[in-house]
Amino acid sequence: DYAQARADYESGLARMEKAIGKENAHTATVRSSYAGLLLEMGDVAMAEKTYRQAVDDTVRILGPNHPHAAHILNNLASTLVHAGRPAEAEPLHRRAVKILTESVGPENPYTLTAKSTLAHALSALGQPEEAEALTREILVQRERIHGPGHPEAAFTRESLARLLAARCEYAEAETLYLEAMPVLETAFGIEHRLTADSM
Repeated sequence: DYAQARADYESGLARMEKAIGKENAHTATVRSSYAGLLLEMGDVAMAEKTYRQAVDDTVRILGPNHPHAAHILNNLASTLVHAGRPAEAEPLHRRAVKILTESVGPENPYTLTAKSTLAHALSALGQPEEAEALTREILVQRERIHGPGHPEAAFTRESLARLLAARCEYAEAETLYLEAMPVLETAFGIEHRLTADSM
């Protein structure tokens, strides 16, 4: 029940702010999670506003180059892409990737997620070549870290297939889809939303 979840987050945030204050990293983390719920509910404007506050609070508390600040910044950028504003999102995604690469390493899961969302923004901006190159790089990294049969690698393979299909490169796209689908079906089941989204 989204309405109940929203009410729970709002009351929880109010209690946290009263107990430990707004200027607290834990409060900012909960605010960021609340923004994610708002985005899932379709309240994009409020999600953006809440993410911006969470970013500002986290930067003020932990510093501008902290990986947690970069993670929330990346979520804000993804929200802007969702809102149809990829040009605004691109520099935020690049900033998040830079911070995460330097602070936690180029193959950290948070870094790879940020690179993946940057690729999505680039595709939305009409820069398919850079989006494809970045996605291929992510695929190599995820296969090296997890192995080719891991769901994270399969998701990346599926993302690359979508990019290639949009450029009418159907043969390679089909191969990638066929490689990804059995992994996702095994991990999530054929009826699962994550599997269905890849079909």
